[in-house]
Amino acid sequence: MSKFTNGNKPLKSALITTAGGVKRDLGMFVEAIELGTQAHDLAHQDYRPCTLIGACKMLTGDIAQGHEWYQKAISRGFEPNNYEQEIHSIYCRAWEKDKAKIRKT
Repeated sequence: MSKFTNGNKPLKSALITTAGGVKRDLGMFVEAIELGTQAHDLAHQDYRPCTLIGACKMLTGDIAQGHEWYQKAISRGFEPNNYEQEIHSIYCRAWEKDKAKIRKT
């Protein structure tokens, strides 16, 4: 990947975030969080890695940390309206025990 990105950190971050999204969709949350963290380290001001990590945290039951990551995303330009849509999507995919936690926050 480093040859393809040629030192372009935002591009590398975008590719890693995309790979993390695939891992999230496959239910591989630990790997997705690791990729999100790598992407965040490369591009601190990009909200996309923050939303990836936030979604994975919520889907693994860590609702409070998930919300914290989404707040970071909002502070970096993520639209609050999109936040509501993502929370709804996460809620629909969450385990029953976690749905109550999501509703409370």
